[in-house]
Amino acid sequence: MCDKGIPAGSIALIIIFVLVLMPLADAQSGGSVTKSQTFTVTVVGRPNTAYYVWLKGTFSLSGEPGEQPPIILPDQENIVQDPSDGPYRIGTYQYYGGGGRTILDDVAPSTSTLPNTSYYAQVTTDSNGYGIVAFRTSPATAARAFSIVAQNPASPGQDVAVALGVPTPVPTPVAALPAASILPTPLSATTMTTTPVPAVQSTPMAKLSPANVRGPVTTLQHRTPLPALIGIAAAGFVVLARAKNKR
Repeated sequence: MCDKGIPAGSIALIIIFVLVLMPLADAQSGGSVTKSQTFTVTVVGRPNTAYYVWLKGTFSLSGEPGEQPPIILPDQENIVQDPSDGPYRIGTYQYYGGGGRTILDDVAPSTSTLPNTSYYAQVTTDSNGYGIVAFRTSPATAARAFSIVAQNPASPGQDVAVALGVPTPVPTPVAALPAASILPTPLSATTMTTTPVPAVQSTPMAKLSPANVRGPVTTLQHRTPLPALIGIAAAGFVVLARAKNKR
């Protein structure tokens, strides 16, 4: 009997594979994809934490063409998978709510062309708590619904959300700069700090005198201008002429 339930501590993503072209639907509860394409799911959990991801309840499939689950692409960043020939460190994990069943017990078996380690992996979330896992479908993928679940082996009872697609980054808000004021804002007396400027000490200049000045010293003589001398002489002649007439 197939185990159709979802283990406690997990929030499953239901993927339905159809044979007609349908767009990817970003949803946490479910979505549709087409065959022969690559899609991603995002584990939303704690930052920098390892989670086990697998295709829940696919053990009833044979793993042969037409009866295969989607496979996890190999060599992804922050993704670890068990070697196809073991050891099965991840696959032997007894998942929470499974009654002792392991991940290997819950996924489709290996075939001659595809190992069952392709159906599960460990993903480590980034600093934002997101862990992205890429899957691939093919014509051999079964056209049915699949449940992708994730659990934290260090905290199995923790609810872990799994969403289809890559999370859209949230832009970081930028603080608006205050508008420049036309008039300068006066400084407050309580916030303005003044630094005293030391007074400049002026050095008095020594008085110049012939004793402390080197080189010849020329003494300036005050001379009466020529026009003034002519005026004085003319006035003298006038005074003499008047004196003669009075005699």
